[in-house]
Amino acid sequence: MVQGIKDNCKLYPNPATNQCNLHCDVPFLSGSKAEIYDLNGRKLVTYSILGTDNELSLKGLANGVY
Repeated sequence: MVQGIKDNCKLYPNPATNQCNLHCDVPFLSGSKAEIYDLNGRKLVTYSILGTDNELSLKGLANGVY
């Protein structure tokens, strides 16, 4: 992870049901990808980061820890 990203990004709410929000105050992340993996390391879904505030749909994912 690029230094500073962890401190400038927030994923909420946690826990979440149908969607969560990713807020990043790191301008160069626009155009990047966010990915959700299960505990076995399998990639389940990829999202495009389109700016500072992004809604990530969790519909279709089983309840669990990711």
